[in-house]
Amino acid sequence: MFIKYNALTLIWVLLIAILTLTPGNSVPDVGFWYFPHMDKVVHLGIFAVLVFLMIRGLRKQSSFPGIQKRAIGASILISLIYGVLIELIQIFVPFRSFEFEDVIANAVGCGTGYLVTNLVQKI
Repeated sequence: MFIKYNALTLIWVLLIAILTLTPGNSVPDVGFWYFPHMDKVVHLGIFAVLVFLMIRGLRKQSSFPGIQKRAIGASILISLIYGVLIELIQIFVPFRSFEFEDVIANAVGCGTGYLVTNLVQKI
């Protein structure tokens, strides 16, 4: 049951890893989408989606009742740790680097994902 309800989260985690750990010179130029700090908006968005998916998946699964009861806290903590780890690993990826501002954007994204989850549940 765990994989069934968390498959989208796991796919999203893999997608984040692929996108953020691809060497920087291999990332296509998206000039018409560019505006200052666009990368921070992207970080915020991908981590908001991550927390949203993870909260939903952890709440629905029944394999781990302790995590089910603490889905919000677990989702935010796991996502924050994942965001920091991704940034640290980028130190070793060509044309990538650790950026504290990305960690902040990831954290704001985690909070946004939590808020969106609450909003969707109330609708």
